[in-house]
Order: sequence, then structure tokens, then C-alpha cells
Amino acid sequence: MSAISYLQLRTNIESVQQIKKMKITQHINDHAYIYLTAILNDADEDDYVKRVKAEEQIEIRIDGESSEILFKGSIQHIQVEAVEGIYYLEIKGVSNSFMADVKKENRSFQDKNMTYKDMVQGIISNYAGGAIIDKASKGKTIDKFIMQYRETDWEFLKRMASHFNRGLVPSMKHAGPKIVLGVLEGNEIGKIENYNYYV
Repeated sequence: MSAISYLQLRTNIESVQQIKKMKITQHINDHAYIYLTAILNDADEDDYVKRVKAEEQIEIRIDGESSEILFKGSIQHIQVEAVEGIYYLEIKGVSNSFMADVKKENRSFQDKNMTYKDMVQGIISNYAGGAIIDKASKGKTIDKFIMQYRETDWEFLKRMASHFNRGLVPSMKHAGPKIVLGVLEGNEIGKIENYNYYV
């Protein structure tokens, strides 16, 4: 990707006048995060935070010859700060993989002939827009009783990936939780958005 400027960045948050600072992080076995500072429109500074709903979606895209999404996820933290009469909006957002890391679940998988692929697909299909790429198990069956006990689905999927000495990498450009199981090499992370996800 060629160099871009903040002037090319756009967001779905209507009250934002201009993005001033942005940082996106993405690591194996963790969700992707965005840290954003933007200038608010003058008419919106007083009540913007009150209007924002918990887990509201945030989208950042490049506006140019061809629009490209840089980040899509949900807002975790938001605040407005005034500096010399200018109102700055500060946001921390998380990739939609976080949807699978909220509720603790209890499940058992007793069919020893079930493949890891079928198991993880069955779990992620519980989420709207959820999908997973299994690059680790290569059709292997679970071969034994497996219990998910007081684990979020994200925690459980991480544990299943560890059976193959691999990790999870979340997409940060999709509306639902899209996850790659098994991407380990650093130079593969950049290719995650190009994969064809299956549900």
C-alpha cells in the first residue's frame, strides 16, 4: 500500500470533521485495536458522547480512486476533550472478533470422528457474519472428548489452535467475527484480508 495522509481517511461517524491521529495494532492471538483522535464538528461537541451507543460500529476507510476499508469494529471507549476551543474525539475500538470473546460458554464435543474444521466452524456460525479459515488442522479429527468449560469462544478457539502450535489472527475489515486459525508467520498477517472466508 502506498503512503496515505490523514486527509484521505474517512469514517462512518458523521460528527467527525477530520481525523488527526490514528494507530491500528494487530497481533496473533489478540484482537485488532484502533486508537483514533479526530476533530469534532462545532455543533456536535456537547452531546456527541451521549448519543453514542455501547458497541457502536466504527469504520475507517481510505477515500481515493478506489475506496478501501482500513478498520471495521466496535467502539470500546470514547471521550471528548477540549483544547484551546477545539473539541477532540478520542476513540478506542476493537475488531469484531471481540464478539466471540464476551460470553463464557460450556460445550462438549463427544464425536471423536468430528474434524477440528467442523468443530470450529460450528462455533463461529453462532455469530452473525461469523466465519473462520482453518489453516492448521488439515482435516484432522479430534480423536477424543473435548470440553469447553467457562471459556469464551475466542479463548476456546485459541486453545484448539494451540493443539497445532498455531494461533488466531482476526480480520479487522469485516462486519462479523472473521478469524484465521493457524496463521503463524509474520509475513502472512498482511494477507489475511485476501482470503476467501467460509461459513
